Formats: sequence, structure tokens, C-alpha cells
Amino acid sequence: MADAPATFSALINTTKRVYGPRIEEQVNKSAFLYKLFDEDTQADFMGEGWFFPVTDEGGQSIGNYGDNEELPDSQAETYNLAKIDTKQAYATIQVTGKAIAATRKNMQAFLKAKQGEIEAKTKSLISDLNRQCYGDSYGTIAAVLSDAANTMTFGPEVNMLWFRKNMKIDIFDSTRTTKRNGTAGTKKEGRLITVINYTTRTITYSGADLSASIVTGDLVFREDARLNLAGTVEGKELNGFRFIADDGTDSLATFQNVSRSTVTVWRGNRLFNAGVLRPLTLDLLQQLVDSIMVSSTEEPTHLVMGFGQRRMYLNTLWYDVRYEPQQLKGGFKVLQYNNLDVLVDKDMLPQQVLCFAKSKVKKYELQPLGILDHAGVGAERIGHFDTYEMLIGMYGNLGATRPNATGRLGDLSEP
Repeated sequence: MADAPATFSALINTTKRVYGPRIEEQVNKSAFLYKLFDEDTQADFMGEGWFFPVTDEGGQSIGNYGDNEELPDSQAETYNLAKIDTKQAYATIQVTGKAIAATRKNMQAFLKAKQGEIEAKTKSLISDLNRQCYGDSYGTIAAVLSDAANTMTFGPEVNMLWFRKNMKIDIFDSTRTTKRNGTAGTKKEGRLITVINYTTRTITYSGADLSASIVTGDLVFREDARLNLAGTVEGKELNGFRFIADDGTDSLATFQNVSRSTVTVWRGNRLFNAGVLRPLTLDLLQQLVDSIMVSSTEEPTHLVMGFGQRRMYLNTLWYDVRYEPQQLKGGFKVLQYNNLDVLVDKDMLPQQVLCFAKSKVKKYELQPLGILDHAGVGAERIGHFDTYEMLIGMYGNLGATRPNATGRLGDLSEP
């Protein structure tokens, strides 16, 4: 029997084949962090973003004075206007007019097949949004360690699950201004990933070989994620925790329109070790938790780590059998650390542990994820083609009202 058709239209046009009730998905597209955060329903949307005031240190016209002594001059409170920009994420579905005509006598089969592709594309988009929740201000997927003919190799600090087969990527120099696979500002020049080798930590891409121009430290992005953006301009992807829980080291110094250079309370807590790896310990975890409580007075609620750091964490508890897994909605399980939920996510960056107070980080959504049907027609014909397209997407961002209630512990050795 021939292989099953890969596209939706081909599936519709296939006859005399009996398929099972569902397609068995082979790729891990689970998404945890993106689904964890609530949508903020109180922030005001004005124009192109959400705005709210942020206080700095405040006026210091206070003190103890003697009877009838001159009091200090008053000082005005200092306010900054924070802004959470709207980002757009999309997934497209195409079907030919012939496929639609062929199913008019069996519209139920057509709707089921269409629903299957909608669900698959939505799941893929949510999975990528989950990846973006850990990103920096630029949309960087990885830094290149070395390269050869049509291949690139990445170091242990890179999460290889951020790459997907058939994903298109752009490669820029370390300043994010020179595009290795074309001209900066030109669309659709990305290289297609054909093979991902998780053991050797390499990807293979199609098209002309770029090994003569790629150097160690070059940066990989999704295709057109930095189109027409200067090297130091914020990218198109969501605010990720490498941006939120940062002090300007791994991302831009300006976060949500407020400078962390001048407003130091707007910094996340970044606990790294100058690039020297060390094993995860309970003392380091406590330092992370304490730094958040000291800088923000907030009680953190969640710790997030990858599978490697979970093993390191469990190894520290081998002598203590008092920890118990907890069941969360959606089938996810967590451990506990000092009343914090310890979560494991496939998209978490290796060599790091994330900590935050959940109430201070939310999703800000102008348009929740779903079918974008502004014209009210469901699907629109692509000009000059007998092909119709549906669009899935969302308008929103991940934002923090108190970034100092977040923190990252880094430079951790992986088992």
C-alpha cells in the first residue's frame, strides 16, 4: 500500500482507503508554561499595547527630627510608564477548490478532516508559543558552536527541542545585523531543517552550503523573525523569561518600555556563575527563592526546570522521602520545594532553573488564540489560485507587572 498523503488536500482526494480514528503524533508538542499563565483582564489596552505605571524608589522626604525643627523638602514620587507590546503569532491551513468540491456529498468527512488539521496546526502553534516563553528579547533560538557542510552543531546550553524538522531558519552574526543566508530585510530566504540529530546536537539544512560564512557565535532565528529589525531592536516573538527574569545581560536593558539601567527595581534576579558550571544544590535553590523575596517582597510560587535539572534535584532528595508528587490539571505532575511547585517542561533551557511569582506574570491577549475570521467567511481564496486559506493566530504577549518577582539560576551542570 502506498504511503498516506501528507497534505490535507491529498487526504481529501484519496479514495478507497480506510484510516484509523486518529493520527498518532510522533513529535512531542506538549506545552506547559504558556498554558500556565492566566489572561490579564484588568490591564487597559490603548492603541498598540497595554500600559501601566511603575514606581521607582519613590520620594525620600522622610526622617526623624527634633521638636519644631525644619522638616525636609518634599520629593515627588517617580513614575515610569510601562508598556507591553502586542505580538502576533500565526498558523495557516490551505485546501484546494477541487478538494472542497469532492467532499460536498460527504460534508461530514470534510469537516472532520478540516478539524483534524486545525487541531494539529493549533497544537503546533501553542508548542512554539511555549518555546517563546523561555526566549530572550530578540527571538534567538540558539548560538552556533561549530559548522560543516550544510550542518550546524550546538552546545549543551541549547535546547535542541526548539528546532523542528521542516522548520525554516535564518542565521545572523552575533550582532544580529548581518544575515548569513541572504540579505537582511529580505523575506523568505530561510534554510529548511531536514534532519535533527539530538545525540550529536546537530541540524542539517537544505539549500546552498553556508559553512564558509558561518562562524562560532552566530545566532539562529525562525525565518523572518528579525525581518527589517536592527540588531539591538526587540524581536517579534513573545517576551520570554530570558527577557523577563534578566537584568540586561542576556537581553535588552529596556524591558516593557522601562530602562533597567536607571530603574534597578525593574530587573529580574539573575544568579549565574560567570560561565563556570556547578551542580544544583538546595542551597542554590534557596538563594534563588530568597533573592526574589528580598528584591520584590513577593512569595515565589513556581520553580521550572528541564529534565536534566530535575534529575539533579531528585538526587539531592534521595535521603528524604517526604516529597510527594502533586497532580495538576491537564495531567501534569509537580514536585514540591518549600511549598513551591516544581515543574518540568521540555522547552526549559538546559543548565538553568526558573523561579517566579505566578500572579506577577500574565498573558495579555487582544485576540485569544483561535481562527482569525475577521471577514466572517471562514476561509478566503488566495488570489489567482483555486486554493482557500484559513488562518489561526493570536494577538498578545507575555508580560510582567513585577519582573523583580522572577529569577533564573544559571550555569548549572547537566547530568
